[in-house]
Amino acid sequence: MNNDVKIVHLGLGAFFKAHSAWYTYKCSDWKIAAFTGRSAKAATELVANNYKYKLITKSIGGDIEETIDSVVEAFDGNDASALTQYICSPNVAIVTLTITEAGYTAEPNGMIFKLLNALEKRFERNGNPIAIVPC
Repeated sequence: MNNDVKIVHLGLGAFFKAHSAWYTYKCSDWKIAAFTGRSAKAATELVANNYKYKLITKSIGGDIEETIDSVVEAFDGNDASALTQYICSPNVAIVTLTITEAGYTAEPNGMIFKLLNALEKRFERNGNPIAIVPC
């Protein structure tokens, strides 16, 4: 587990990488542990690239290419154990979400169910406050 992580993100995908991870990269030194939604592919790709990716911003003045490194861990969203471990960390202050409506289910395999279980464990273990930020 990476103790530099202060943000857990659910819904690792293009929107997250272009917005939330980019803003974190630009505005703070906080690090992110990200969890995929339906497919582990995005996590696998980040791991293979040492958790870095290139973001290209297109504009009239020319393209800007940046290497983003705010994500330091990436997991398959089905890894409930890793999710619980990170959410229970006293270092983690924020959980952000960019999940689609398919993830908003009370089914045991749904991301909200996994998040609620992890939050319950956090409360039982240390009770530290945490912000939940759906994007």
